[in-house]
Amino acid sequence: MAKHCNLVSLLILLLMGGLDRQSSLAQRVVTLSPARSHMPHDVSVAINPRNPDNILVLAKRAGFKGDRTTSHLFFSKDVGKTWAENDLSEMGPTGSGNGFIAFDADDALLRCYLPVNPQVASHKNLVASRIFMRRAAMGDYQWGPLMTVFDHGEENRPRAGKPWFVVDRMKSSPHKNNIYVAWPQHDLLGSNSPGDQSRIMFSASYDDGKNFTPPVVVSDRAGDCRNDDHTLRGALPVTSIRGEVYLVWAGPRGLEFDASTDGGKTWRKDRVIVETPGGWRSDVPGLMRHCGMPVCCVDQSASVFKDSIYVCWVDERNGDKDVFLTTSRDRGTTWTRVLRVNNDAERNGADQFLCWMAVDPQDGSVNLVFYDRSGLQDGQTGLTLARSVDGGSTFTQFRIDVLPFKCNDKVFFGDYIGLDAIGGRVVAVFPHFAEHDRLILSSVVFDFVPGETSFLK
Repeated sequence: MAKHCNLVSLLILLLMGGLDRQSSLAQRVVTLSPARSHMPHDVSVAINPRNPDNILVLAKRAGFKGDRTTSHLFFSKDVGKTWAENDLSEMGPTGSGNGFIAFDADDALLRCYLPVNPQVASHKNLVASRIFMRRAAMGDYQWGPLMTVFDHGEENRPRAGKPWFVVDRMKSSPHKNNIYVAWPQHDLLGSNSPGDQSRIMFSASYDDGKNFTPPVVVSDRAGDCRNDDHTLRGALPVTSIRGEVYLVWAGPRGLEFDASTDGGKTWRKDRVIVETPGGWRSDVPGLMRHCGMPVCCVDQSASVFKDSIYVCWVDERNGDKDVFLTTSRDRGTTWTRVLRVNNDAERNGADQFLCWMAVDPQDGSVNLVFYDRSGLQDGQTGLTLARSVDGGSTFTQFRIDVLPFKCNDKVFFGDYIGLDAIGGRVVAVFPHFAEHDRLILSSVVFDFVPGETSFLK
């Protein structure tokens, strides 16, 4: 049963100064999954564009003490006040795995994922030489036929990483309705062999997902397979108002950018847009691992900043971990100076990590969520939402109403959290510790006046 963040948590946050009274009254935090046998992480969030009261969440749930790994779809029809849950493992060997959700041009829900065999409990259950997609009609969320992005069968090499996708929903785009999928591919992840490489792959569907093009390599330079800073990771595809496709990923040179103007058929030469001191695989005390991978978004609104490209990430240029943003107003040709998003004192030793970003397609606001240890002691962790209504030039910070928690480096915390925004509504979903060795999944909903940092009454 979903429960609101308790009053004790709220009072503690207020006394600590981590949450002002206005933002505490304007946000609603609800628990999606109780602290029981599975550990939710790697979250994707989608607000229904036709009915913003309807919110969808996809989360992977790792096995606890030998339990099997599954994926679950959570959905709310009342703006996150209550949640229902579907265990996707019932769909058989192709039913689970790392995944991502978004709505297509007809407002049907799409899910792209690595398949999992639910009969196997170990982490080796990922059939990582395959990527599948399914569509669910709006309302019933019954999944349709399997759509294959690519399938290498039972071959051990190469292996795919987390697949992310975008649907070109823009009426002004010559490529409207196209589906684009990108992922990192590794010859053998974790290998120290100089012959094993990683690369960024891309595939497109021009017929509503019935067929996908053979995967092509977008990255001009390969990385290694050590699963560290010299390994290529990330690659969330996004589309512009004009229909260009953009990709940003992390690797040994920093964050690299590439673009396609013909629906993903051809790509330009890769460009390094920013260096990332400390790399994407930087340690956070209390976490089993941390990935500071980039997130890319495009302003598809009619605001004065329309068609701006935003990239956020985490690095250690200031000694501790901070969240940063850079922006292009000219389709990726030039980029702004790096902006530090979190507003605590520089070099204070407090880490901010695991950021995600969403740009509102109606008001153009730039919204980021991240874990935040500023103002906390002894490794305690909270969360912050940062919102910009001036094209990413400045940000207003809102501490999320969750009782600060201590992390446990024996429990996998995940590589990313979820955020979506539309019409001033901003929804974040994130795992956090309820007990020393138990994760729960919670959501927070903010309703802002569109284009402002004030709240709807």
